[in-house]
Amino acid sequence: MIDVSLPKCPARLDERISFEDKPTLFGSPYGVFVTHQTQSEKQKMKTQTLTKIALAVSGVIATGVGVGVLFAPHAFHATAGIMLGEDINLLNEMRSSGGMVLVSGLFILLGAIRAKVAFSALVVSSVLYLSYGLSRLVSLAADGIPSGSMLQILVLELVIGGICAILLQRERASR
Repeated sequence: MIDVSLPKCPARLDERISFEDKPTLFGSPYGVFVTHQTQSEKQKMKTQTLTKIALAVSGVIATGVGVGVLFAPHAFHATAGIMLGEDINLLNEMRSSGGMVLVSGLFILLGAIRAKVAFSALVVSSVLYLSYGLSRLVSLAADGIPSGSMLQILVLELVIGGICAILLQRERASR
């Protein structure tokens, strides 16, 4: 560990700074100064990175599901062993939920890109995935055990929704 004593100058730069604290360089009229991140700043950056990753993954999945259900419901549902048939009312119902999932997925992706939208995107992602996952649990209790692929989807929805809910709590606590 190397310690550096900085000369006295404005902005409390006479403190001893350890290079183990991952210093950051800042320029100013007085020269280049070395600062260190506090533990809470490091935690906040870590949470922001995890939030971006979670939002990107959940946004891509939701957008893909939305596109599949809205524009190719027969093919999309066939991948899970579900045959929709030609019931116009059922297809209408399926496509309408696909549109909502698509718009939600695009908004979630926006949150992965724009920090100002990240908190709202975490809310949308948590609500979207947890509502689907919890609804599948209700169906499991009411209707019985579905196929293995539907159970995998259930777990995926609960895991993604749970991760986003945890990140949402962290974001709320850091505000």
